[in-house]
Amino acid sequence: MLYTIDSSNMASSVEKAQLSLDQAQSSYDDAVDAQYIRSSVRGTVSSLKVKAGDVVSAGQEVAVVRDDSTLLLTLDFPAADAATYFVGQSVDVTIDSTFETTTGTIQSISGADSLSSGNLAVRSVVIAVQNPGTLNTTMSGTASISGVSAMSSAHFTCQYEQTITATASGTIIAKDVKVGDTVGSSSSTTETMCVINDLSYLEMTLDVDELDILDIAVGQKAEITADAIDDCTFEGIVTSISSAGTTTGSTTTYPVTIRIDDTGSLMPGMNATAALDIPPCRRYVIVKATAGFAVFRLILKSLLFYSCLDFTQNLGKTHFCLTFGVHFSIRSLFFGIFFNVFAFGIYSFDSCFLSTAWIS
Repeated sequence: MLYTIDSSNMASSVEKAQLSLDQAQSSYDDAVDAQYIRSSVRGTVSSLKVKAGDVVSAGQEVAVVRDDSTLLLTLDFPAADAATYFVGQSVDVTIDSTFETTTGTIQSISGADSLSSGNLAVRSVVIAVQNPGTLNTTMSGTASISGVSAMSSAHFTCQYEQTITATASGTIIAKDVKVGDTVGSSSSTTETMCVINDLSYLEMTLDVDELDILDIAVGQKAEITADAIDDCTFEGIVTSISSAGTTTGSTTTYPVTIRIDDTGSLMPGMNATAALDIPPCRRYVIVKATAGFAVFRLILKSLLFYSCLDFTQNLGKTHFCLTFGVHFSIRSLFFGIFFNVFAFGIYSFDSCFLSTAWIS
């Protein structure tokens, strides 16, 4: 053996790069997930305080979900008797308004004594009662355990109640439930109730070829046009250039994010085109974009081929792109003319959420 190659540094670099990628993916997933308002409780929507089109702030109350399949009754019993009770013990429950009786079980017992209004030592006992469908939180009841009655009656409460709040600031673009609807199921207790989008600005994420990426800088301006809005352009600014490239074949592309603050009449779902001026040869990277709320949404299946648009007397590169995901970059000499070609691709842009994919 003449020599060996120490690959430990390379392996460490790959591991660090993978860790950075995983962290970036996690942050991205969290950002995308923040637009969905979900209930983690299985129950009934008891109140809903928003509608589609409402503007909400992060932390604002949106809805209340109650699980009334099991109701709780918290009652005071003499401390001496309560000290002998145990969790799971059967309890006779009487409904005040109808005098009907049902059975409950002890869910918890306070460990310390307290004084009642009559200066008697008591302990609080929480009793769980299965709701046959006729009970609600406006009703009250009392109970007896081993022949000892509670000191007074109390109103039923829901075992689980969740106040749903907005996870991000923005506009409610979709509301999928109404008051009285049951959310969650026995197999899954997470269900989307509303969708929020921050429409104060839009973002587009473009895949830029490695041969052009060094000519793009944060703060660089881009010109946006929309197919649905005639004779109107919008200004965008490059806000980030990712160093995590994606290699397809022999070509690597890098995600570039463009933010549009003055959105005007732009709306998610509109087809749009972004143009970036790349000096010094007046080359343009033109990216056909389409907006959508779904990440990696496939909008169109087609094959597009693009011709030459500009000529300069220089040697250089000819670019053309096919929308099935293969980006060719050919270095060629043809009659001493530098072919300057628009590179196109179909993308998906989402309001303040990154979402990009080749159509395939």
